[in-house]
Amino acid sequence: MIGIVIVANGHLAVELLSCLEDIMGEQEGMVAIATTDRDDRELKQEEICCAVNRVDAGSGVIVVTDIPGSSPANMSVKACGDSDRISISGANLPMLLKLVTCRKLELGLAAQLAADTGQRYIKIRT
Repeated sequence: MIGIVIVANGHLAVELLSCLEDIMGEQEGMVAIATTDRDDRELKQEEICCAVNRVDAGSGVIVVTDIPGSSPANMSVKACGDSDRISISGANLPMLLKLVTCRKLELGLAAQLAADTGQRYIKIRT
């Protein structure tokens, strides 16, 4: 099963995981990490790396971050250095819901399906 780590500014990661579990039930192998501008970057990077290692059950890990190029995304780079670790930026609830339902698929396919779903569920209504 693919491990999942959500890293985001403020409490977004924690709230996304909370919403996800309200819908899908408690999730194993999934961790949320909040970041702030007051964090020691090296300590936070180490926390992210430890979380990635902790949820890795042998099928790889996907790190989901909020904004491409943001501090959470940049601090997650070190944790995604191995070939069995992928980062997706632009976190939203539909993306995470899809990812949870794809955790037994191949890592790259699960990441692509989650990213596609996240984009597909962005709608403008006038």
